[in-house]
Order: sequence, then structure tokens, then C-alpha cells
Amino acid sequence: MLILLFLTASMKMLDCCFPTSPSTTPSTPVACKQCAQNLIMLTTIGGGSHAFQSDVTVTSGACAVRTLTCVGTNANIELNNGDGVIMDGDDGAVDNKATLQVTCNAGGTGWVYMGVVITQAECASA
Repeated sequence: MLILLFLTASMKMLDCCFPTSPSTTPSTPVACKQCAQNLIMLTTIGGGSHAFQSDVTVTSGACAVRTLTCVGTNANIELNNGDGVIMDGDDGAVDNKATLQVTCNAGGTGWVYMGVVITQAECASA
């Protein structure tokens, strides 16, 4: 009986010590990190409109975040053909700069600002 107990315990110890190869699971791209830049049409149609000073996309977080910066006297960013405007000072600082920060949605099909999909943006200043 003592020998049987010893053999059983030894087998369990051997079971736990066999080397195994690490398993790798192929990573699936996260859709919300893959929004295309052209999902927002950047226009220069209206009076005082001009190119954005910068357009930066960061994908290191959970989802992609894109930041568009407009500079100039009384800088503003018109959204979705006039449905909304971000003004210099909306961020608490009057510094001749307006910034739009959008996040790629879960499906990777649109850039979202305050719950609204943004399809057009235009930078303007005096």
C-alpha cells in the first residue's frame, strides 16, 4: 500500500513537470484602430478656410484617436457642413487654436466626436 501511494504521488509530480511549448494565438486586428483617414473629408471651401496645421492619429490606446488642429486668429473648425463648430476657447484657452479630437468607432467605419460621426471638417480663421 505504501509503495502504491509513493508511485501515485511520484506520477503526479512528473505530470506537472513536463515542458510544454507555448501556444500562440494569432492576434486579430482591432477594428476601432483601423479607421481610414478619408472617412473625414477635409475641405477648404468657406471664407478664411485653410489647411489644418496638424492631423495626427495615435493607435496605441484601445481605439485610434485622431487630432486635427486649426490655428489662426479666431480659429474654428466647422463640422459636417455647418452642423457644428469648434471655436478657439472651447477648450478653456483662447490661444488662436481650435482642436478636434475624434475616436474611431467600434466597427472601424467612422470617426466620432461627442457621439456624432464626423464626415467633414474645415479649418478657418480670420
